[in-house]
Amino acid sequence: KNNTALEKLYIRLSQFSLQNCISLASLTQPKYLDLQYCDIHDEGAIEVAKLLNQNTVTSLSLEENPISVSGASEFAKRLRHNMSLIELNLDCESIGVEGTQKLIDSLSQNRTLRTLWLPEKCKSFFNTSAAYQRVKDRIKWWAHTIPGPVPSLPESLISLLPRRETDLMTITGSLPESLPEFFSGRETDLITSEPPPATLEESVETLHSEVPDGSTHQPHPPCL
Repeated sequence: KNNTALEKLYIRLSQFSLQNCISLASLTQPKYLDLQYCDIHDEGAIEVAKLLNQNTVTSLSLEENPISVSGASEFAKRLRHNMSLIELNLDCESIGVEGTQKLIDSLSQNRTLRTLWLPEKCKSFFNTSAAYQRVKDRIKWWAHTIPGPVPSLPESLISLLPRRETDLMTITGSLPESLPEFFSGRETDLITSEPPPATLEESVETLHSEVPDGSTHQPHPPCL
C-alpha cells in the first residue's frame, strides 16, 4: 500500500540496486527524495525521471551523479508536464552546456519549479541567453569549493549530513539554518549546547546520560 506519511527518503546505493530504490520511492511516494552520490548514469536517471509522472515528489536531488545530456534531456521532458516538483538538484557537471540548455528551456513550460540547481561551470554560457534571462530567478548555480574547516560539530553528526550542508558550513563558517531538519531533537540539542561535544565518545556519553532508565536511544541516519 502507498505510505502517504513518508516525507523524506534518503538513499545510498551501497546495499540496494537502483531499481529496488526506485520501486521503494514509487511505493512510498516521498515528498523529498535524495539520490546524491549514487553513481547514477543516464539509464538510471531516465528511470528516476519517470517518478515525476506521479506528481508527488516536491524536492529531488541527484547532485554529483555521472548524468550526461541524455539523462538531463529526460528530466527536461518530464518537467514540461510535472506539477509537483518545487526544487530539483541536477548539479552534475557531466550534463554539460547542452544538457543545461535543455533544462533551462523546459522551465518556460513549467510553472511550479521554484529552484533548479545547475553546475556553475556552465553559467558563463548563458549570461546573454534570452531564455535564461526569463527564468534566471528560478536557477541556482552551485560552485564547488575546496574543503575547509567546518564549525565545531561532532563528527558523528557531520557524517549524517548531505554534502551541500557541509559545504555551506565551510563557506559561511556557521551552521546553516536548515541543519536541524536533518536530526531529531536530541541531536539538535547536542549541536546547540555550549560547548558542543568535541568527540564521538563525548557525544555518545551525553546521549546515554539523557536516556531514561530501561530505554535505549539510537540516532537514525537520514538515509537507507
